Amino acid sequence: MPIQLIRRGVLGSFAAVGVLTAAGMTPAQGAERGGRHRTGDPVSLTIMGTTDLHGCVFNWNYFQNAEYDDSARNDIGLAKVATLVEAVRVQRGRENTLMIVTTAPVVHNAQQEIRQLIIDWVTRARVVEPSSFASVDWTLVSGGAPVQISD
Repeated sequence: MPIQLIRRGVLGSFAAVGVLTAAGMTPAQGAERGGRHRTGDPVSLTIMGTTDLHGCVFNWNYFQNAEYDDSARNDIGLAKVATLVEAVRVQRGRENTLMIVTTAPVVHNAQQEIRQLIIDWVTRARVVEPSSFASVDWTLVSGGAPVQISD
């Protein structure tokens, strides 16, 4: 059965599965290893977020065949994001960071910025518990197929 999530509840489920996947473990392997923190211990979690980057891999203007530049001196692209994410993970500790990548419709069509929704929810809940996000609003998919999570 695919994992069922609500849009605003994406943080909790991704926190559990995404962090394990990034560490190269299945949920079952993560459960076997156990965590460094006991239930109820305070932890510091840095949540990073970005959009799908609209296909820009490098800081490059493909139409002008030159490095991308604008008046605000903004850099773009996956390479730039990856560099920034890695710097934050080194500074804060890889196990204490979570990266959320959303597609443009989620970011641009929301009534409220998704980053602020996540901050507000975590502030109110004071805990990131994946089981509190269970819902049948939508299905997490990869490559068009539902993501299967098993023990």
